[in-house]
Amino acid sequence: MKKILILSALMTALTSAGAMAADANVNFTGSVSAATCTLNAADASKTLTVPSVSPQVLYGLASPTYATYTATGSFEFTACPAGLTRVTSAYTYQGATGSANPTMAIATGTATNIGMVLLQSTTATGTLLNVNGTSGVANQANIVSNAATIPVTVGVQATNSNGTGIGATLPTVGTYTGTYLVAFTYS
Repeated sequence: MKKILILSALMTALTSAGAMAADANVNFTGSVSAATCTLNAADASKTLTVPSVSPQVLYGLASPTYATYTATGSFEFTACPAGLTRVTSAYTYQGATGSANPTMAIATGTATNIGMVLLQSTTATGTLLNVNGTSGVANQANIVSNAATIPVTVGVQATNSNGTGIGATLPTVGTYTGTYLVAFTYS
């Protein structure tokens, strides 16, 4: 009798569990893809040279000063796999950035009080890009016919130690440089 009682309790528990079966299904799908576009080998390491400017001219330019002294280049992508529609860039400056401005990189070198900004454009007009490794709509380029071009323009301006460009300090004579790591993602 005891065995029947235990068996009956077990059957009731199993029947109750079956009665509590899910009323809905949730399906998860996705993919993992290593497919990327091919970056033109010559674009893997770039040097953009901004024209020479005197400290007084750079300091005296009306805002936005970075629009006058610029250098432009691009990153060319080919062989983009079918299904990819966009390349997104993210720039991380390898030095000090403006404490009050995520778009301002403080140049290093013998010249001082030089700030640099980036735009994903062939000219120094448009939205300034953050240089802290984040990206937004201004960092996106469409893939067309399995290829994409990401233009980049760097502009310079007089700045101060917090990188705002407002209340800038007169730059000093010398050379300056800046290095950015660029990461590309595909979607």
